[in-house]
Parts: sequence; structure tokens; C-alpha cells
Amino acid sequence: MERVIEAVYQDKVIKPLEEVDLEENERIRVAIIKLGTEEGWESYPLFGAFPQLREITEREIEEGKRIWERGLEKQIRILEE
Repeated sequence: MERVIEAVYQDKVIKPLEEVDLEENERIRVAIIKLGTEEGWESYPLFGAFPQLREITEREIEEGKRIWERGLEKQIRILEE
């Protein structure tokens, strides 16, 4: 199971603001994202499967998007000819 929930930090304990389906003492991985800074949070669940994603910068992501868009535009031109 993988999901994103909101929690509050009180008395040095992270407390979920909704019910979670976990066994007592079950180990989990937690990504802490302060509210208001959620940009890019969607990729966090992938970090466990692909730890190298943590090293990718926003600049590299934007460059990848530009390369993909140029390739897509080229394919569209080819199809239109």
C-alpha cells in the first residue's frame, strides 16, 4: 500500500490526521513535505524503487521535458508529411 496523507508533528511524534491501515510496530518509510511546498512531491513514492531520482535536479527535469517535446514535435512533422 502506498498513499499520501497529512500529519501533524506534536511532542516529537508524527501523528496522522486520518486512519492508517498499519499493524502495530510496522516499519514504514516517511517523506516529510511541509505544506505549501508540495511542488514535485508526486515523485517521492518512486524514490524507494529508484533512489537515483533523489539526485535529479529541477533543471535536469526541465531539460528532459524540452528534449521530449522537441522529439514529439519532430514526430508530428514526420507524420504530417
